[in-house]
Amino acid sequence: MRLVSYIRGGETRAGLVVKEFVLDLEKASSDERLRAQGVKPLPGSLKEILEQGEEGLAACSRVQSYLSGLPEEQFPADFCVPLRDVKLAPPVPDPQKIICIGMNYRDHCEEQKKPLPEKPIIFAKFPTALIGHNDSIVKPPLTDKMDYEAELGVVIGKRGRNISEEDALSHVAGYTIVNDVSARDIQFSDGQWVRGKSFDTFCPAGPYLVTKDEAPDPQNLSIRLTLNGEVRQSSNTANMVFSVAFLVSYISKVCTLLPGDMISTGTPGGVGVFRDPPVFLKEGDVVSIEIGKLGTLTNPVVEEK
Repeated sequence: MRLVSYIRGGETRAGLVVKEFVLDLEKASSDERLRAQGVKPLPGSLKEILEQGEEGLAACSRVQSYLSGLPEEQFPADFCVPLRDVKLAPPVPDPQKIICIGMNYRDHCEEQKKPLPEKPIIFAKFPTALIGHNDSIVKPPLTDKMDYEAELGVVIGKRGRNISEEDALSHVAGYTIVNDVSARDIQFSDGQWVRGKSFDTFCPAGPYLVTKDEAPDPQNLSIRLTLNGEVRQSSNTANMVFSVAFLVSYISKVCTLLPGDMISTGTPGGVGVFRDPPVFLKEGDVVSIEIGKLGTLTNPVVEEK
């Protein structure tokens, strides 16, 4: 399934993408036709749906099954709107935490001429950095070296602590695309990474939360970033140093992972700061990230006014 948070009429709602339509999950689950199919009531927020666990995702799946069997002209207008008519927010706009991993691709370590890390490098981005598909990345006046980083985002679906690596993927709801935008001058001068990576708009995510049944192997997904149409990063999640399952387990030994939490799993080689000459984001640029089975996340760049 492709789950989304979408904005229409100034309200953020949980939705499901079927064909080229977005279905309002709360409204759909209250429809008599779907209630007859055994669909239980769903809340209006995607994080609240994830908090329902397998029951919530199963209800979403029943909604999808019902609508997928109808021709588009029969989609109920009271809870279906064309995808082109809505604005997509980050899939989970209100995660409790965003946990990021540094130097987690072999080719990224190679371009820095650094050895592979012996254990995951962990830092955080603040949830206020989140923006959605087609939202603008805003270059703040504090940095002259704003960089892009294409990353696979892992969205937690089941609460857990001290999770075993073998059981880790059962705690994952699905995957999304993340751009770990970074102010390199601030990142390197601070000696730690949080400030340089947590400016508002520095965490584009989306367009969808793709459930793990549609991407059963997170270690075999193509990942590519283009800047103004030119390929800058091209790799595969098979090149990760630490797998998704390992990371979920490793992080859960420190903190409880909650439904809606997001883990951004690191970037491959090709980032701007290590190019010769370096390439940094500027007003007018357009960054697009494509990850196999997850869609494409696109964001323009503007200067802060």
